[in-house]
Amino acid sequence: MSASKTMTKTATGTRFASWSRAQAIGLVALLLMLLGWGLLAGSNRPEAYRHPDPAKTDAALYTQITERVIGGQSYYRAVDAVQAERGFPTRPFVTVREPALTWVTSRVGGIAVMRIALVALGIAVVATMILRLERIAPGRPTWWFASAMSALAVAPVVTGDAVVIHEVWAGLLLTLALALSTVRLWWIGLAIGFAAVIVRELALPLFAVMIAFEIAKGSYRRAIAWAVGALLFVGLLAIHAANVANDVSPSTAESAGWLKFGGWPFFVDSVRFSTILQDMPEWVAAVVVPLAL
Repeated sequence: MSASKTMTKTATGTRFASWSRAQAIGLVALLLMLLGWGLLAGSNRPEAYRHPDPAKTDAALYTQITERVIGGQSYYRAVDAVQAERGFPTRPFVTVREPALTWVTSRVGGIAVMRIALVALGIAVVATMILRLERIAPGRPTWWFASAMSALAVAPVVTGDAVVIHEVWAGLLLTLALALSTVRLWWIGLAIGFAAVIVRELALPLFAVMIAFEIAKGSYRRAIAWAVGALLFVGLLAIHAANVANDVSPSTAESAGWLKFGGWPFFVDSVRFSTILQDMPEWVAAVVVPLAL
């Protein structure tokens, strides 16, 4: 009886348990289509992105800006001196990163200290994810596998030049914020989420998701708290935009824009070149990415 109950709990413990046969067939068909599309299309990554000029990478840009700020120069003056010189656009204002990460780095002892902090953050993310996954995994094998994948996903982003990449810090902070957004610790999740968004504004959708989530649960006070956090950040972002307009000269380089329609192969490429998959054959990403979804 005990084994029977365990099997029933495991079988009904997934998000697909209530799906109809037609829905299940449709999901499998979609998975096979994405697998085939990715395998046949291959990578569309431009050659310039496959073998970038080391002097013109984002990491080189942010490192030099950080070194200037550590040397006593103001953040926006450092951006003005370095970003256009290296052929990076400075308009619109979102092409200039928010100053929070550089300011913190300059005040805690430099990039070497921040490398230690980044590894510590990565360990905290993995540890928190493992604890949270234990509560939702339908069984021990699933928990072990998911935990191992969490560690494998975090390991590559806390090495090399990642310490100066804003998206790395924001992504780890965002993950930690979601993992800690429980009934008792929601305010810690909010604080860490705010840290993520002041490092990189692309983390802002987290606030919209959490506001909707809290409203759906009837937790209106928490929803208001997340909304206040979002409004506070928008105010800070407006100050950042004004500082860029006043203190950073327009660059002759033009932003290529952030919107690109490249179909499923472009999506696979984006994931591949942002993870450990970049060191593996192209077909591995074509298989792993749809399975991850």
